[in-house]
Amino acid sequence: MNVRLVSLLQIQRDLYDTPRGFERFQEYLDLLRGGTDDLALPLSALNPMGHAHVATTLDHLLSINAEAIAQKAVEEATTRLSEFPQEVQIALVVADDLRGQWTDRILTEMNHLFKMRAELRRGWKTVLCWTSEKWDSCRVHRETLAAVYRAWHFLRHGEACTLSQMMRQEGAALAFAGADTPYLDSDDLAYSREVIAGLGDTHDYSLQVAILFGDNAARSVGYKPQGLSDRAGLAVALANQITPAARDHPNESAIVSRSSSSS
Repeated sequence: MNVRLVSLLQIQRDLYDTPRGFERFQEYLDLLRGGTDDLALPLSALNPMGHAHVATTLDHLLSINAEAIAQKAVEEATTRLSEFPQEVQIALVVADDLRGQWTDRILTEMNHLFKMRAELRRGWKTVLCWTSEKWDSCRVHRETLAAVYRAWHFLRHGEACTLSQMMRQEGAALAFAGADTPYLDSDDLAYSREVIAGLGDTHDYSLQVAILFGDNAARSVGYKPQGLSDRAGLAVALANQITPAARDHPNESAIVSRSSSSS
């Protein structure tokens, strides 16, 4: 399979050895462009002017040998998925949602999950390592599996544009990675399904964000809340892959995730 991991964590960490200021920012731009007029490295999510906590996250990822873990996940994914139609390079990139104004977590994540055309056109798919999250070997492995699946799904089926397409993609990606979150209890799950029912064909970006990520996320970016818990739509998407109904009437993505996890 034409998928390989490219090590970029040390490059990102080395950038933070340059004092915060114009020199670091210029060094970041040089890395990003790599002497071209385009993006040579997929580092647009990295905050070049971040504070010490970004370097701390990078140090931690390097200390647990995160890229070796991600490499094993890439190898696993390549045995579980059919051939990619193009070469894809996977890279771990730190995204700062803890401090600073470089990255809006919700909108960045929304576009990262579903707007992959430009990234894949350049042959990349990134795994975003958020500074607010705790990273261990299991999380690195899981997030890498999900990222590889997303690239495969996009190249096989095209961009997910409607809410139902987004939920199908993400439910399958999370199931493929063996995720057990996001999670809703049975009452909240049933209620969320009622709210979402009939909205699968919507292309309304603000409504998609509110459903997939919940009320708190919607308010944070100025969108109308829909009465949903955090990441309710994503929780429903994952639950849809593991219910008896999904097992009785599996879609292609569910077959891939289930058969490969049991092999």
